[in-house]
Amino acid sequence: MFDIGALGLSDLVRLSSALRQPTGADSMEGAARAVVRYLYDTLLDKETGEPSCALVRLYKTHRYADLDPDLKAFAAASSGAVLTEGLSCLTLLASAGVREEWNDPRASVGHRAIPLPTAAVVQRSPMIHRLLVELGFDVERVVGDRELMVDARPRPYNVFHVEEALGSPYVPAQEEFVVPYGIRSVVGFGGLLPDGELFAVILFSRTPISRECAEQFRTVTMSVGLALLPYVDRVFEGRPAAEGRVGSPALWKAMALEQLVDVREQAVLDQSLRLEQALADLEDRAVELSRSRAVLSESEARKAAILAAALDGVVTVGADGLIVEFNPAAERLFGYPRDEAVGSPMAELLVPPSLRAAHHAGFARHVATGESSILGSRVELPALHSTGYEIPVELSIVRIDVAGPPMFTAYVRDLSRAKRVEAELRELADTLQAGLLPPRPPVIVGMDVATHYRAGGAGVRVGGDFYDVFRLGDDQWGVVIGDVCGKGAKAASVTSLVRYTARAAAAHGGGEPGAVLHEINAALADGPDADDRYCSAVFARLTVSDAGADVVACGGGHPSPLVVRAAGGVDAVPTGGQLVGLFEEYESTCHELTLAPGDALVLYTDGVTEARNAAGELFGDERLAALLAAHPGASARTLVAAVVAGLAEWSESPGDDVALVALRAAP
Repeated sequence: MFDIGALGLSDLVRLSSALRQPTGADSMEGAARAVVRYLYDTLLDKETGEPSCALVRLYKTHRYADLDPDLKAFAAASSGAVLTEGLSCLTLLASAGVREEWNDPRASVGHRAIPLPTAAVVQRSPMIHRLLVELGFDVERVVGDRELMVDARPRPYNVFHVEEALGSPYVPAQEEFVVPYGIRSVVGFGGLLPDGELFAVILFSRTPISRECAEQFRTVTMSVGLALLPYVDRVFEGRPAAEGRVGSPALWKAMALEQLVDVREQAVLDQSLRLEQALADLEDRAVELSRSRAVLSESEARKAAILAAALDGVVTVGADGLIVEFNPAAERLFGYPRDEAVGSPMAELLVPPSLRAAHHAGFARHVATGESSILGSRVELPALHSTGYEIPVELSIVRIDVAGPPMFTAYVRDLSRAKRVEAELRELADTLQAGLLPPRPPVIVGMDVATHYRAGGAGVRVGGDFYDVFRLGDDQWGVVIGDVCGKGAKAASVTSLVRYTARAAAAHGGGEPGAVLHEINAALADGPDADDRYCSAVFARLTVSDAGADVVACGGGHPSPLVVRAAGGVDAVPTGGQLVGLFEEYESTCHELTLAPGDALVLYTDGVTEARNAAGELFGDERLAALLAAHPGASARTLVAAVVAGLAEWSESPGDDVALVALRAAP
């Protein structure tokens, strides 16, 4: 059996030997039948083991006069003209194929005997014309009335080859034959017999045949010719032998054998050259492989050193979810030795039970679709320690595209210590911030007071917002609110300076708001780091009576306070003014107003109006005013609670610090 798509030298030798000695033949027709049957049965598709050829045919030319009456009638009918005795006819001598009727040449409806009157007529049959030309025959000498070339000597010919049969003009019956029977390639080979007639074998293969492979069939031509040679005078079964029609069969056989040896020598030479080239290529590849292995070994050594020295845990997982790499830092982080971790399901080993369902779903989705919400980004989440406790980690995952399914490497950083330090700093910051604010609102006879403070962001730095409410006299009170530039220790020192300067200035200056802000400005503008010490602020003096409260409010670049009227409506107090501490010369803007019983004065920092929602929209002045207007006559505590609730609904996480002070005149 032979792989038609990859014939080797030994295959060609065995194939040629088998074809050269057909068994059981008593005529050329019988020998031809043995040749096509052997080719059909032994040329196989290596993938399926089935015959590669859907059809194998052997043709031979005859003079019209030498055909039997049945073939003469067929040739005359197909030509539609009177044929001369010496006219050459291409006769189907033997056939083998996948359909039963293809195994009997007499069942052919169009190829039993094809007259070849002129070269012009042959050109109208593209496949026959191309076959003759590519096999090396002179079409003019083959067609029409011709004398027998009894002294013609055999010689090797080329092959007829159509690498892609589908759509080729040289392969007829595309819809009736090529498409339904899956014909991929066509190969033809042939030569001359000592009586001057030519023969040709055509293979219609369902297996693709390259040009290089098709060329190998040149070595088979002489073997087929030698198989037909003994019967040049007995072509058709049941017909007497022809006399005087053949030249010297012995001489022709000797020449054919000589040519066969030459062809095989050429085939051996070609194969040797290919083997030598393949060996040279293998040697080059071996050298390159050796270099690649050296580079790979060096790369593996560097990788091992990097993994061993890495401070973060490195865990590599395959598409099946099993761990394939677990560095020393990962061993220390999770408490598992590498030998135990490698080969284990990552989800069962390192993912807390509460997160496993989401992990499996996300992992499967990414492997199937490539979608991911965490690849290439840093995320904080809990991981599972070997002791069963959860530990906070920071995780970054990258995808590794390798041959086959992808792999994933996770870089894991232990956040346990960082979280402890952060909690300690947060507690310290909260304690420090609490020290910068009054512990609770003072009790003012005739007034209702409420305050609120919330530090912004998720950090641990002390905020810059502040407020204070303190007594100035029997019926007078000072209120200050502001926002210091920056955060942290420096902002805390400025906040402390502003608060105590406000108290001192108010005590010595009779609580005049403009004078208090001037003193604060002077304190901030004085010193080596004065350029970074400034704030926005509002200072108000309240004189409380049974009729409500008289208010004088001065502003320094701070949001205007709002007055919530018990009778309905909200008024902004036009304080304005320039930032405090930014310039040595300071001018404040003051405004006087009266709070009737039930009216409330609300002071706030810009953390309220500049809070943003998920869409990036500001809370804004109008929304704050509308929220307060919905609570006319409400207590100070109710007003503060309404603002706090409104901010919580608007934004999930605080941005800037928020400070609120509400003072309502008793009804």
